[in-house]
Amino acid sequence: MHLRLGRYADAAALLERSLSLNRSAPAYSNLGTVYYFQKRYRDAAEMFLKAVELDPADDRPWGNYADALRYVPDKKDESVRAYREASAQVRKQLAVNPRNPDLRSRLAMYEVFAGDKQAALREIEEALRTGREDGQVLFRAALVFELNGLREKALESINATLAHGFSRAEIEHAPPLDSLRLDPRYARGGGNL
Repeated sequence: MHLRLGRYADAAALLERSLSLNRSAPAYSNLGTVYYFQKRYRDAAEMFLKAVELDPADDRPWGNYADALRYVPDKKDESVRAYREASAQVRKQLAVNPRNPDLRSRLAMYEVFAGDKQAALREIEEALRTGREDGQVLFRAALVFELNGLREKALESINATLAHGFSRAEIEHAPPLDSLRLDPRYARGGGNL
């Protein structure tokens, strides 16, 4: 709850205590998220890597690790490698469940951050075919569209994201959307663009 409410110091204290009692991938990931939102990217990367070590088949800690590394000087190549590993883990899951919009949107997000913008667009369009009502899928669509220079589609996705109950705080804390948030249409819209 502290994390969702933006009470990062309180969240960090509880998660650090939790980890002193029991090391778990979710606890490391949550602590990494707290550090990421505090812009403590090196610390976040360290926590996400610990989550990866405990659960290497889960794409999400790989993706989070890559996200944090993007903002650590001289770690761009390592970040791309981690995105590629996250993509590989998602593809394994898609082999079992190829129509899952959440998985497709995660793959799209990893691909765009790894630099494969066209593949990301294909994947996000596929995710949106069945995931247009899912706030998380719509949020990832906004990221993919923004990073592909498709601002109008990114703004439409943000509006839909908010309409489906997605966290405004997460949108406000997403570094890849910094430029979008400066767009007067975003500021003027207040979530109703």
